Amino acid sequence: SVAFALLGANVTVFDLSAVQLERDREAAKHYGVDLTILQGDMRDLSQFGNDAFDVVWHAHSLNFIPDAGEVFRGVTRVLRVGGLYQFSYHNPFNHGINESDWTGDAYPLRQQYVDGKVEYDTPYWDVAGEDGKVKQVRGPVEFRHTLSTVINGLVTHGFVVLGMWEHLSNDPTADPGTWEHFKSIIPPYLIFWTRYQPDVFKH
Repeated sequence: SVAFALLGANVTVFDLSAVQLERDREAAKHYGVDLTILQGDMRDLSQFGNDAFDVVWHAHSLNFIPDAGEVFRGVTRVLRVGGLYQFSYHNPFNHGINESDWTGDAYPLRQQYVDGKVEYDTPYWDVAGEDGKVKQVRGPVEFRHTLSTVINGLVTHGFVVLGMWEHLSNDPTADPGTWEHFKSIIPPYLIFWTRYQPDVFKH
């Protein structure tokens, strides 16, 4: 948010987490920029008027809701025609797998490739606290959105895909069973840049 403001953009931050929003306030104060900061659910953009934004930069969170189309539909209303929509989400082909699943030979695919709730062997994440000690916290509920669901959902709602990038490892020689090695085998995240251009689909 601050990076956009430093580039001269008029920035609105919209997030479900009060803690995250407080971090934005702290960063804005540190860099001396103004942000409009609002709390809410990405599935309900009713706080915003029609055609309110030129760019919607959607932080990685699409997998925390069961229906990606709800978000796409809301973005079409608040984004001006020709506006840009950027988002990342979990690669559906390996959703539910992580580096700890290394068998000594592979990272096994074992869940059905379908839209829906993702099951992990453990619901807990290892998180470093402010004291530097690692503790376990319960992770969020996550949902898989297949590639066809996402791409066809974008097209249905009037978005043209400008590009797609994969989050890959910076260290292809990393030891098996590490996060960097896992990323060298299959990218965990996909990033999309799109443009809202509904007129394209009328021809």
